[in-house]
Amino acid sequence: MSSHTPGNVLIGGHDVCYIRVGVLNDDCTPLYSATAGVITPGIVSVQASAEIEQGQTLDFKTGCGDIRMSIAKPDRTKRRNLSGVLLFHDIELLYLLGGGYSVAGTAANFTGKTVAWGEAGVGFYGSGQANPTVCLDFLVQAAADGTGDCSSGGSAPTYIMYTFPRVRCNIGNVNLQEGIITVPFDGKGTANPNIGSGPWRDYDNIMAMPFPTYSPMVITELSSLSVLNMGDGSVGWQTTPGAS
Repeated sequence: MSSHTPGNVLIGGHDVCYIRVGVLNDDCTPLYSATAGVITPGIVSVQASAEIEQGQTLDFKTGCGDIRMSIAKPDRTKRRNLSGVLLFHDIELLYLLGGGYSVAGTAANFTGKTVAWGEAGVGFYGSGQANPTVCLDFLVQAAADGTGDCSSGGSAPTYIMYTFPRVRCNIGNVNLQEGIITVPFDGKGTANPNIGSGPWRDYDNIMAMPFPTYSPMVITELSSLSVLNMGDGSVGWQTTPGAS
């Protein structure tokens, strides 16, 4: 029986190259607007540890204490706990991930541009937003058994996408030091029954069935980046496609 996997080859992943962030509405559907998304290569690393609820174990014991049967019910992944590092101080990305306040500059300091971000602390109120829920896609380069990264989209996947369809994030511990200063973040990811075709309206372009609605993490092999909506290449906020 032949394999049904793309290219009939084993696929490995290396190097996380892009992160796509899309804000969700309160009902977990994607928010489509001019300030609801960011696509950036500025991702250094991310870990997604599984939080697993162990299934109940039933031991059938006799009155003498002998175990005659034992049944273990399946474990279930409740959520994914994310911990990542961003390379750039992208103010608008910080606002999407961490909520709080985004502040425009003055005539003396980049007028009309977003120059400041303030996190949502105790007593937060006003014109900002509390920590939003977001959908996160991480794009990893693929390599094929036997051909490495020389494979084309017609012979094997060229990218692997890790999707976390509903995450609530915070900006983590900041370390100011000599050398490169990165921006850490963390979050809790759960399944999303209302993700639909996603914030960038392209999940239905890469899957022949609805997005797995009870999965806190979904891994998808891609023939090329061109099958995804990768935005307009601009820095900061990007317009997520209008709902159809």
